[in-house]
Amino acid sequence: MKKTLLIISAILLGAQIPAFSQVKPKIAKSEFLTSPDGAKEAWKNVRIGNRHYRHLKSGHMKIAAEFYNQALNYNNTNAALLYRTGVSELSASQNTNALAHLDEAYSLMGNAVAQDCQYRLAIAQQRNNQFDKALSNFESCADLMTNRFKQQYASDIELRKDQCNNGLQLKKELPRAISRTMPGNINTIAAEYAPVFGNVDSLLYITSRRFEGFKNRRNALNFEFFEDIYTSSPTNGVWSEAQRLARPINKRRNDATAAMDLTGTEMIIYRGKKGNGSLYSTERKADGNWKRPKRNVKFNKNNSKEVVLSFSNDSTHVIFSSDRKKDNLGGFDIFISNRNERGKWSKPVNFGAPVNSKYNEVSACFGAGDSIIYFASDNEKSVGGYDLMMSVNRNGEWQEPVNLGLQVNSGDDDQYFSLIPGNDRIGFYASKRAGGQGNFDIYQIMVINKAARQLPALPPLVAVNASKEPALPLEDPVVIKTMRMTIVKGVVTDWDSTKFLNAKIEITDNATNEVIETITTDPATGAYTVMLPSGKNYAMTVSSDGYMFHSENFNIPSTTKYQEITKNIRLLSMDPGSKVVLNNVFFDTGKANLRPESYGELNRLAEVFKLYPKLVIEISGHTDNQGSKATNNKLSLNRAKAVVDYMISIGVEKSHLIAKGYGPSQPRDTNKTPEGRQNNRRVEAKIISK
Repeated sequence: MKKTLLIISAILLGAQIPAFSQVKPKIAKSEFLTSPDGAKEAWKNVRIGNRHYRHLKSGHMKIAAEFYNQALNYNNTNAALLYRTGVSELSASQNTNALAHLDEAYSLMGNAVAQDCQYRLAIAQQRNNQFDKALSNFESCADLMTNRFKQQYASDIELRKDQCNNGLQLKKELPRAISRTMPGNINTIAAEYAPVFGNVDSLLYITSRRFEGFKNRRNALNFEFFEDIYTSSPTNGVWSEAQRLARPINKRRNDATAAMDLTGTEMIIYRGKKGNGSLYSTERKADGNWKRPKRNVKFNKNNSKEVVLSFSNDSTHVIFSSDRKKDNLGGFDIFISNRNERGKWSKPVNFGAPVNSKYNEVSACFGAGDSIIYFASDNEKSVGGYDLMMSVNRNGEWQEPVNLGLQVNSGDDDQYFSLIPGNDRIGFYASKRAGGQGNFDIYQIMVINKAARQLPALPPLVAVNASKEPALPLEDPVVIKTMRMTIVKGVVTDWDSTKFLNAKIEITDNATNEVIETITTDPATGAYTVMLPSGKNYAMTVSSDGYMFHSENFNIPSTTKYQEITKNIRLLSMDPGSKVVLNNVFFDTGKANLRPESYGELNRLAEVFKLYPKLVIEISGHTDNQGSKATNNKLSLNRAKAVVDYMISIGVEKSHLIAKGYGPSQPRDTNKTPEGRQNNRRVEAKIISK
């Protein structure tokens, strides 16, 4: 049985912006006030922002960013205000906005606005995965700093340069895991992290710092709201809005998710106080409520923080992170303890190199029969902040950790990885990546490094009794080897300018016309990733405001093994002349009877008429050049008419539709191959007027 315990410290772990000698460029009132209209309110917002900015705590900086942004509505060309806004947003992990504001501040005044403006801009670029730009700025910013600043920033800049080079290299490599946003309402503008899945009740237990906590009190250490435990449940793959657990689970300070046992009757939580905290256990009562939590056995050491605990599959080993001074390689290290036959735990020992380093290693958990360890680190193999990494045990030796890749990790913090109990491939983690709701958000993750997962079971890591080797069960290698999954990934851009688009992507099961997944692209990069299990025919529809939707068809036989498909998509604007291929409209061979699998695609096309009531569209049929021209012309027209008739039947006015048949006269591919002829047999929708 595998259980993972996440101990959340009173101070939320994360890669903070180095404070050093914090630069506080003065926002001169005489330069800021440009007109009498709204001047009083704008200057008030600046002053409130300044009061919070000087505290340099993440909670204060988040509030400072709110007031500074209101002031920017009055004057958005003041370099000092833009700088302070960007730095505040970096502290709050509002990375997309921070990049825009710091870029503008640097464009206006360079490092004249603040000695470290270029350095802060480079961090923002790194967090938004713009590793080439960030690397260039990191390399040049040190030359522009005074000796005092160089001494403070030098080591951090060198580390970040290594991380940017890692990011550039990882862009060329296949990832070892992939992730996707959680469909539904589980994430908010507050921080959500430390996901723990309850297999029995199918609830995801998370920790969040929301305004609705105990009397909305803030933690004095960081001025963030206190941690509380929430739950969310899935319905058809969509996660519900998370609900805060009542007393006796959540109380007046930090209460964080730790673990749920496989029976679903015991939950372990963490309760923190200033500088200290302990694990507590609670049991589910017959009526479904929870008993009052009681203090549990802990691995805490005085004057240190223990961050994460994870049990092995057979519960004979436990690993956790600690910043204890003795035997530490640096920062937080991973430690391991073993349980003997009497149930007593051995003295924890350092997991050692190469897993641990002079940097921080946290959020560790076992995987694949305990022959793999997953953890988060901010070391030189990261691309920025904490990254999820893995180390494999080969012949009793733990190998150099490897980064899970850019499908999972970003230039900001990625951690709190936990696998679903009984599943060594699927789980959840928390990330501050661009495009999220705010600060940490929960994401789903799937490990796809099959080769490493097929290692045999290995002896215990730290022997309690050298003559006794605990069983380390592995999944059937055949099951792992035949993971039948198709990964479709790419970017969505404007057809003409190739700018990245914030687009919605719907995946539909064509057999049932049911939308089985809805995701959005990363607004900063236009990137998307979808996972399609084998054995179905899928429609993928891509839409964005002001653009014609685009559709793709993926017919994936049940025998299809793991594969990756890169599909970059360019959307056409809603202008006359724009046309799209309706890739999910189907007919029987040589006939014009519309098959039911087509209804979903045409229903989506009908929705466009609701947005543009005056829209007129030409529906055109096309064939290959096999057979007589007259037969093909008739067939293509009849197919176009069949589409028009269906759309009229679902409420589209007849006057807004035109049916045309072009036969083989407008090929879009060669007619010399079966694939080319298939591409030529199509139905298109063309905008005539709007």
